[in-house]
Amino acid sequence: RALGAPTHHSPPFMPATHRSLLLATLVVLATVAATGVAAGQSQSSGTVIGRPDIEVFTSTSEVEPGTETELDLTLSNDGRLSRGGPAEYEDRVTTARGVSVEVKDGNTPFEINTGRVAVGEVPRGTTSVDPINITVPEDVAPGRYRIPVTVSYSFTVSAKYGPVRDPEYTDLTREETSYVTVRVR
Repeated sequence: RALGAPTHHSPPFMPATHRSLLLATLVVLATVAATGVAAGQSQSSGTVIGRPDIEVFTSTSEVEPGTETELDLTLSNDGRLSRGGPAEYEDRVTTARGVSVEVKDGNTPFEINTGRVAVGEVPRGTTSVDPINITVPEDVAPGRYRIPVTVSYSFTVSAKYGPVRDPEYTDLTREETSYVTVRVR
């Protein structure tokens, strides 16, 4: 060979069919990776913590001596969240389940004619209770009387969730006694 004559080497390029195949493979891998990342973001994990917060109210403000009347009760649930998350788990930890209400005569002169009343689920908001039948004696002194109302229920205090497992729930039961005031005329 003469000095200065060009030498002929193969170009460092791959054939067009190999380039197309490599490009198609890279596009597929990038798509799969992006889909996996997006799926991982939507399937996050965590723990939702909360509880129902039940209060009892009555719309029966006055009763007459010598009558049988109905005590109308309403339950208000201002469910509390300590740690939020997906709505389905927030609803679960703020809802009272298996709720029942029992009214006792306590230190009142009233006779309570209705036993324990099943209410069911009490989500956030208000829920009416079936009327409680009471008898007000003829000789009861006028004034205000506090009637004890016991509310019993179960609830989920925490819901632990993740992308590859069933949720884990921690359930508790609670029984609370509060009072409604009724005036005898």
